[in-house]
Amino acid sequence: MSNTVEMLASAHNWNLPTKCPICGGSLSITENHTRISCDNEACKSKLIGRLKKWVEKLNIMELAPVTLEKFIDAGFVNGVSDLYHLPYDKIANMDGFGKRSAEIYRKNIEAVKSVKLAQFISGFNITDVGEKVVQRIIDNILAQDSTIEELTVMDLIKMDRTQFVCTGVGAVTAQKFAEGLDALKADMMDTMDYVEVIPEKQKVSGGILTGMSVCFTGSMAYKRADLEKMVVENGGEVRSSVSGNLTYLVQADPNSTSSKSEKARKIGTKIITPEEFLEMVQE
Repeated sequence: MSNTVEMLASAHNWNLPTKCPICGGSLSITENHTRISCDNEACKSKLIGRLKKWVEKLNIMELAPVTLEKFIDAGFVNGVSDLYHLPYDKIANMDGFGKRSAEIYRKNIEAVKSVKLAQFISGFNITDVGEKVVQRIIDNILAQDSTIEELTVMDLIKMDRTQFVCTGVGAVTAQKFAEGLDALKADMMDTMDYVEVIPEKQKVSGGILTGMSVCFTGSMAYKRADLEKMVVENGGEVRSSVSGNLTYLVQADPNSTSSKSEKARKIGTKIITPEEFLEMVQE
C-alpha cells in the first residue's frame, strides 16, 4: 500500500517504527498521519481487537479483553470461531476462573444464535470498516442490481472491490474491505457453523413495516432469526441497538429494566411483545 510507514519514514526521514512490535509485520498509517496500525490480520494485537469487537457487537457479557487475552495466551483462541468451541474444562482449572465462570462464558457465548449481515462482518473489525460502512456497501449493491434477491457473506467475498465503492465509501476503504474479507474468509466461514447470518434482501416497497425499524432483545419463545426475517419481508429494517430513530423494541417482558428497555423508554421508542409484533405483521 502507498501509505506504509516504512516507505514514508524513509522518504521523509521520520523517526517512526517500521515494523509491528508484536508480530514484526508491516505497518500502515492513515492518510491524515494520526494512527498507525499493523497490516497483519493474524497479529495478536489485531486478534484481541477483533475478539473485543465481536463480543461488543453480539453483546456477549462477561468476556472482558483481559479474559480474551488469557484465552489467546493459553492457545485456546486464534480467531472468532474458536470462541464457539472453547475447552471449558481447561478454563475451569485455570487460575482465577473455575467451573462457574466457565459455564457463564459458555452460556453467554451461545446465547446469540443469529446476526444480520452487516453486524456479522463488522464484528470481525476490518480496519476502518465499521457497521455503517458495511451497510452502505450492502445497500448500494442491492440498489444497483435488482436481480439479487438476497446478499450473503460469500457473495461479498466473491465480488470485485470496485463494487464496494459508493457514496461514503471511497476506493481506499473499499480496498481495505475487500482485503479484510479475503484475509478473514476462513474464520468467517467457520464462525457461520455456529452463528446464523441473516442474508440482506432487496427492500420490500409497500410492506407494513416500510420506513420502520425493529430491535429484538432478550430471550423469547420464538426464534429470533424467524422474527427478523419477518421484519425484512415486510419492508422494515432490523437493528441491533436502541437509537433515536428506532420504531419498535420487541421483548418478552414489556416491564423489563434492561439497559435497552430503559433507553427505549427514555427516547420514546415503543416497546411491544413478540406476540404483538406477530399480530402486526400477520394481519
